[in-house]
Amino acid sequence: MKLPSASTLGLALLASLSFGGVARAQSVLVLTGAGVSNIQSSLTVAGFNVISGFLNHGEIANALAADPTIVEIWIWNDGSFGNTGSPADPAYDFDAADLAALDTFRASHPHWIMDGLAWRGDVSVDEQNLTMNEALNLAAAGGGIVLGADDSSGDAIVQHVNQIAAHVGFAPFIGTYNIAAAQQHEAGSVFASPSLVDPMGVISTLSFSDVPHGLQANGRILVTALFADGAGPDPLYPPNPVLLNETFGGTLYMDVDHLVTTTLPGGGTSSLSVLVLNGNGGGTVGGPLAAAGFNVVMGTLDPGQISLHLAADPSIVEVWIWNDGTYPAFDATRYFDAGDLADLDAFSAAHPHWIMDALAWRANTTPGEINLTMNEAVNLAAGGGGIVLGADDDSEGGIIQHVNQVGAHFGFTPWFGTYLAYPFQALASGSIVTSPVAVDPTDVNGSTSQCDVPNGSQPNGLVLATTLFCAPAPDYPGYVNPVLPGEVIDGVLYTHVDHLVTTTLPNGGFRGTTIAAFCSGDGSASGCPCANVGLSGHGCENSLGTGGGLLVASGTPSVSADTLELDGSAMSASGSVLYFQGTVAVNGAQGVTFGDGLRCVGGSVTRLGTRQNSGGTSGYGAPLGDTPISVKGLVPISGGTRYYQAWYRNSGAFCTSSTFNLTNGVAVTWIP
Repeated sequence: MKLPSASTLGLALLASLSFGGVARAQSVLVLTGAGVSNIQSSLTVAGFNVISGFLNHGEIANALAADPTIVEIWIWNDGSFGNTGSPADPAYDFDAADLAALDTFRASHPHWIMDGLAWRGDVSVDEQNLTMNEALNLAAAGGGIVLGADDSSGDAIVQHVNQIAAHVGFAPFIGTYNIAAAQQHEAGSVFASPSLVDPMGVISTLSFSDVPHGLQANGRILVTALFADGAGPDPLYPPNPVLLNETFGGTLYMDVDHLVTTTLPGGGTSSLSVLVLNGNGGGTVGGPLAAAGFNVVMGTLDPGQISLHLAADPSIVEVWIWNDGTYPAFDATRYFDAGDLADLDAFSAAHPHWIMDALAWRANTTPGEINLTMNEAVNLAAGGGGIVLGADDDSEGGIIQHVNQVGAHFGFTPWFGTYLAYPFQALASGSIVTSPVAVDPTDVNGSTSQCDVPNGSQPNGLVLATTLFCAPAPDYPGYVNPVLPGEVIDGVLYTHVDHLVTTTLPNGGFRGTTIAAFCSGDGSASGCPCANVGLSGHGCENSLGTGGGLLVASGTPSVSADTLELDGSAMSASGSVLYFQGTVAVNGAQGVTFGDGLRCVGGSVTRLGTRQNSGGTSGYGAPLGDTPISVKGLVPISGGTRYYQAWYRNSGAFCTSSTFNLTNGVAVTWIP
């Protein structure tokens, strides 16, 4: 049975690779147990130089060092290394030099094919076409590695493919399953281009492994080019893990044995689907999602669409509510309906994670844009699936209509504002911008303005970590927006933070320290009133020559479990000191002159408490027996960023006529 395939590589492209026996300056290294292989003739006809070697240590490293034209490596146990009941022989494992050389090779030749039909004789036309299709498609995509074996009835049969798979983070070839030829289903370019392959004409053995497939531990997705349903475990050769039921092309198949899988875009079909809803049912996000290994289901931002597609395709693991600029004008008749929201509730219960993305107007043409889209999808699937809300700014009512409808339904804060956030991205962090490929945020071109997306602790109890943000982000010309607050991110205080991408995914973004010093009198902020520069990190120098007062914070800034403590030192020996809190970092966290020092904290100010120094030190906080800072400072239960400073008496004749000075400031981002 031929499944509807993903987009395949064009015949014209593959014909340009000199298919038909014309030699080219590309070589394929084939390693077998005997040092020769049945597939050599097919690879030669396809136009490759073939280099043969053994399944043994040193073979990979030596061959790659000797021939820089190698674009593919086939680790190919065609029945010449072990058989049923054969134990593995570690003496024949690839060595450290082989694995290091393979790591270098795969960095520039990135794709993979897992082939459980390696015991084919390569005699029939279909067998030959399958070998040539695999080689040509792999070369067209930049080259890579083929792991080929049969079943695991003997450990030696899968010894080398599983050594390589484990080294790079793929699952192993497992089990011994019996299938009939008529149970096979093929899809994608591996069986379609440049030649059609009928799997009924591929004669291997009657039992096969289940090869690595789907989302892998290394972040790659192996789509399925050939599988058999109704496969039965061979009771003579345990263990045989239970085969799962999977949905391909909207059809549920039982007891699926994956026979050929690949990372090649369009190389096969996937049991993982992504539903993308935008203004017109099209858009540019589908290409990167398909390249990442997903089936892409497109729909529109209209009532009934969520319910329709979720009911039709049980393989959907992600729903992207994705206004990519195709839905600018508000239209109340196009809200999702009650059925959509109910079905989304059920979907979210099984696929729990979220990504908020204000860069949805990207064209997905640059490497940074394509990689960001693929990383979001792969990381979300790895986390169990979920929902992506994507939009841009709030300059027109329809842009954030659907993301805010869905966000409000699930208890997230709203998207808001129109801020000049591009191209001034400050920092990016987390798996979404690092795995499986690195993303350069300066290569992600959304529009020149974005919303501030939901971030931090949410009313629904979830926490959205920050993947990408801009700071400081001014209002876009012509728009007046809510003032963006400062925030401590990974121990640094940033002002006017515009959150561009946030997520609930573990390790998806910044979740680092929440305490940061700022506004020091050491020359890094505003100048001290009399050039009375303090020591690094301290406030401005005082009359005692201590280097300036120093404020530090320690403990846990959690509203529900507050152990935060403020400790001042290097102040006047026995004078009074006021510890206070504010909602604003003054002058963009640079401070303004005040007395003999800098006032760093402003906005709504709360006096926490006055203390008497002893030896120039004192403190305030629950660990010292005081009312918890979060209680005294009325910090919201949901958390937020607050700013702290100590104002101490310094009566000696020094600097200005004032008789006081201040420490540096400390910013604290509270969690619930």
